[in-house]
Amino acid sequence: MTALVDRGPHLSPLAIQWHSRIPQIVSLRELLKHYALVFCRIGASLEAIQCKLEKLAQQHHPNAPFGGRGPEAKQIESMFRGLAAHCVAIDLDNVAPQVERMIIDLHDGCMIWEMRESVRNLALRIDDQLQGRKFLYLPPSRVADYEQPKRGWDDVLESFPSVVDEISESGRCFALGQYTASAFHSMRIAEAGVRALGVSLHDPGIDPKKNPSWEKILARCNAELNKEPKHRSTEWQRNGDRLTEATLYLRGVKEAWRNPTMHVEKDYNEEQASDVRSAVRTLMRHLATFLHE
Repeated sequence: MTALVDRGPHLSPLAIQWHSRIPQIVSLRELLKHYALVFCRIGASLEAIQCKLEKLAQQHHPNAPFGGRGPEAKQIESMFRGLAAHCVAIDLDNVAPQVERMIIDLHDGCMIWEMRESVRNLALRIDDQLQGRKFLYLPPSRVADYEQPKRGWDDVLESFPSVVDEISESGRCFALGQYTASAFHSMRIAEAGVRALGVSLHDPGIDPKKNPSWEKILARCNAELNKEPKHRSTEWQRNGDRLTEATLYLRGVKEAWRNPTMHVEKDYNEEQASDVRSAVRTLMRHLATFLHE
């Protein structure tokens, strides 16, 4: 049996993207441009088919069969194929096989009332599939966080390129209202700063690559600060004020946010997650002025 509709040419560019099954953000303009007209055509096609069958039921007895491949059957088949093409164009992929079965019934001489019932069931199937296509609305104030999550992080990325994915996920989670997840990714960003501080200590007992605890690194930072300036490491002698400020700020971040997040003891609301993102970005921009991975 040949396919009812060749999917490729009937799919709009946006529908082709949706066939990839990759979640994506689409604008209201894109939805209206590609699908409003098709949606209207689906409704009009269903109404036209139902009106045609109603007229036939009035002209003939509802139990009268269709005349095989007569002109009325061919006309309705053409209407079915147009309807199926519109449905395929917006990825209602369960409709085409059902329409193909209805066309076979049509040419096998099913009764008019049976076809009317099939069309009603088809309309329900279309409605079910439309209900199954979900779209998550992004308020205009959140679009930039989702589409440009690395905005304002350029200097950080130059010094800490490993955090590019965490920056993106922190912004996108925030845009989607996943505030605790956004805070978690923000803390992952801050960990890159912690590792850079660990490297600056030149302590053979600390291997930043093995993700030593924040407490261990910060304890060594405090110990470094307690030394006389001439006994500090070269990095700390050169950037003592900056490292002092960074150490104090990192400790505040760690105590206020990191531990509850990592141990699932706290859920973050919008304001708290925004504070975390802002504080971590300020910290990392400060570290990026004199440290790097």
